[in-house]
Amino acid sequence: MQRFLIPVFTACLLLVGCGGGPASPVGDPCQVDEDCLGFCLTQLEGEWQGEWQVLDFPDGMCSDACETPGAWTESNICLLYSPTGDQYLFPSCRGSFDCRADEGYSCLVIGYDEFFQPTKACLPPGV
Repeated sequence: MQRFLIPVFTACLLLVGCGGGPASPVGDPCQVDEDCLGFCLTQLEGEWQGEWQVLDFPDGMCSDACETPGAWTESNICLLYSPTGDQYLFPSCRGSFDCRADEGYSCLVIGYDEFFQPTKACLPPGV
């Protein structure tokens, strides 16, 4: 089942290549794009609450492109970033226990679905 939300997080991604091994799904640690089924995020630049920030992804995070901003499944959520207009997948979560909390990732509310229930995603420290 796919749900839609009103995104409340705006930023633009800076993709920076970062080992080897089998390809991993969205949310797993990575060093280079080849570690992932999609690509590896190591840093995010963007405007958050009116300030420009550079956010690091500790040990990298596998992500992928997606087509419908705000669409989500039980495991992933598609977020739209501006000013590029690109969409990227992040792992959805119920709490920080679903994220890589020991590496600083948190489960944050990023919007609300059509039933006004919070939609959450694992995001790096500093968000």
